[in-house]
Amino acid sequence: MRFASLFLTVFGLLVPSSGAATSGGVPTLPNVVLRTQENKAVRFYDDLIKGKTVVISFMFTSCKGICPMTTANLLKVQKALGDHVGRDVFFYSLTLDPKTDTPEVLQKYARTIGAKPGWTLLTGKSEDLELLRRKLGLYDPDPKVPLGFRLPFDLETGELIPARWRRWQRNDPVNLVASCKRNLRKMRGIYIDCGWRDQYHLHYGARLLSRRLSQHGIAHVYEEFDDNHSSIDYRMDVSLPFLYRALKP
Repeated sequence: MRFASLFLTVFGLLVPSSGAATSGGVPTLPNVVLRTQENKAVRFYDDLIKGKTVVISFMFTSCKGICPMTTANLLKVQKALGDHVGRDVFFYSLTLDPKTDTPEVLQKYARTIGAKPGWTLLTGKSEDLELLRRKLGLYDPDPKVPLGFRLPFDLETGELIPARWRRWQRNDPVNLVASCKRNLRKMRGIYIDCGWRDQYHLHYGARLLSRRLSQHGIAHVYEEFDDNHSSIDYRMDVSLPFLYRALKP
């Protein structure tokens, strides 16, 4: 299974203000109606994305798997960017469990985690969030399973599940480079790093992703460091300054 330790994947999808979310002036991201933690109705593209640089993440308030780690990382980014959040860059966290995560629940959660102005939590109709989830490249989520998403193989036997694996491959960042190259070239910055001793072997996917980006003439920064996958928060001392420089007006 290939999965690159891509900065944009860790912190969400960074959409530049140059309009890379459109094709020929027509939005390619769904313009569905969502509701914020203040219960305000907003259109995803028109109100939240258009003309803005954004960081998008998926979560649900009862998640005990990967969500707390993602939230902790976003809080570090929020702190590092300071006043830029809500002015030059906007955070959006979309729930995968809209039945539970009402605006009231999201508002309480936002206070609990310390989300500041510029970080909006969003809920809506299940079918609309599912559409956004697929358009933004997150696939096979399931709040009922331990990790909050389904893997493309049987956890007991290791046997590959072909239909599920095909869905993962369609959304593999390596396989998406060719079709997304126009938008990728508009990004303010792409940063990829990975430990060359990664125990999950992510460095192989990261190397391949970097190679594909180079093949298509897409500027990016790729770094490998002498470590594995664990306790590598210190790498944010490198990645966050990169993000800050990329977002500076």
